[in-house]
Amino acid sequence: MRRIRSFGSAVSIWLDRESAIAELRQAAIRLKDSCPEVKEVRLVGSLARGDHTGTSDADILLVLRESRLNPVERLRRYIPCFHSGLAVDILPFTERELALLDMRETGHVRGLMEGSILLA
Repeated sequence: MRRIRSFGSAVSIWLDRESAIAELRQAAIRLKDSCPEVKEVRLVGSLARGDHTGTSDADILLVLRESRLNPVERLRRYIPCFHSGLAVDILPFTERELALLDMRETGHVRGLMEGSILLA
């Protein structure tokens, strides 16, 4: 997924986007199968848009039907599902929270969704 090549004193790092997305998709499918509250798993950010660098992480938006867990508890629940050689940031929001954010932040959520890739 992430490749490093040394050229004497220079180092080149690049990320194989297709294999990263394939691995994230497998993790997303497992997560959705085991957690019925998860409605969608989306890749957002630079990796989804294709303007990532070799050191980019994966930004994962989880759309939850509902959740009684606080944000920290949500992260504890979902982060272990994405264990790979790629750093992952999880953004777990309920549908209601996303709707409220979108109204307050003038389309910020719509912007995330427009450039996203549905993983599961």
